[in-house]
Amino acid sequence: MSKKNQKSNKLEQKDLLQGKEIQVELLTESDAIEIRKTWEKVFAKNLSRSEKDQIHFHEMFWHIFSYEKVEVVTGDKALAAFNKQKKEQCYLFYQEKTDVLKINRVADLKTSDILNRGAGMADVYIVSSDFSWTYVKTHETDFGPYFCKKQR
Repeated sequence: MSKKNQKSNKLEQKDLLQGKEIQVELLTESDAIEIRKTWEKVFAKNLSRSEKDQIHFHEMFWHIFSYEKVEVVTGDKALAAFNKQKKEQCYLFYQEKTDVLKINRVADLKTSDILNRGAGMADVYIVSSDFSWTYVKTHETDFGPYFCKKQR
């Protein structure tokens, strides 16, 4: 995806959310890196480096779900779980980009508000600020979406 398309998609997502009176803030690069690392620590904590390599985790984080390494709900059940989930503050990031959006006042955030289209498509991750759950919308029509609660 070109830098122009990345910037355009990010602005489009931000504008869509702000249009719904949802507060959106672009995090600093260091905070964004930390959010992505924390997502991995929480949701892929039971996988060894070798297991992550076997499923190409670092290319697509959601492979932990498609390879059934983590308990997850998928498809319409995932959509319903996300839409029913109590949401206060969360983070949104794309697999292909380093940016992370911090989203406040997200009580009314629905799956239809999450964009994953554009040049080359995109895998989008939404995670609660306490990392108790995550929702993943993939670029693949045969995989996902996924909704996962933090494993104990």
